[in-house]
Amino acid sequence: MQFEPLALDLDGTIDEAPLFLRWLSENWPSKVFILTYRSDRTKAIQDLANFKIRYDELVLVSSFRQKAEIIEREGIVVYFDDQDEMTKDIRDSTTVFKIRNGGNFDFETRKWLYSDETGRRL
Repeated sequence: MQFEPLALDLDGTIDEAPLFLRWLSENWPSKVFILTYRSDRTKAIQDLANFKIRYDELVLVSSFRQKAEIIEREGIVVYFDDQDEMTKDIRDSTTVFKIRNGGNFDFETRKWLYSDETGRRL
């Protein structure tokens, strides 16, 4: 059986669940990508080392859509991120896991935070 790649976001994702995502990256039987909306590669590499995340490729993106394009091009089947804006263009054959944090969830009111662009009220 061949496993397909995994991708992880860094800010708001790995830093929110470092122990779980370290374990996942160490045990994923295929390639692990880090997709991050950053411009400082050296700092990203340093942060990943501090969190002890195993990865095969670090990709810095400069647009929301770029993550979806990389996920499609590389055949990534599982992706973790915290921002709806980053995940809305990802095809439905990729399983997306959303990491809850103070930037996307109001812990006081116990409600998700979203924009008109990324959500609709049921």
